[in-house]
Amino acid sequence: MKRITTIIAVSITIAMACRADTTNNNTTTIQTNTPTFTIQGMVAMPGTYPLLDGMTLTKSIATAGGFTRWAEPKVLVLRAKGGFPAEIKVYYHPTQTDGMEWATFNILEIERGNLMDPEIQNGDVIIVRPRMM
Repeated sequence: MKRITTIIAVSITIAMACRADTTNNNTTTIQTNTPTFTIQGMVAMPGTYPLLDGMTLTKSIATAGGFTRWAEPKVLVLRAKGGFPAEIKVYYHPTQTDGMEWATFNILEIERGNLMDPEIQNGDVIIVRPRMM
């Protein structure tokens, strides 16, 4: 459990750093006042994308070119504190998330129809972690 908590803390730290600066050669950056979301990790084209009406978690992953073969189907979504609906279990670490909270969503369960496909909000950061071997 401690290893998973450490991995999540590192992922959040990286996400917060990348949220501030996404200008490296491996990301797509949108420079407008348009609402955006950021997707990082094991997707074909990580980066920042415009937030379209009705954008869901699965649509956002598809927008980024889909999962790579190393992707973990449990995806983290970081959002401003208080932004998730009450029925979604959220987590936060007050010293590392800068007012952000996160929730984990299993894409396989969403695709099977067992879980709702959450709508993405402006400023969300989606982290697709690598599978544990």
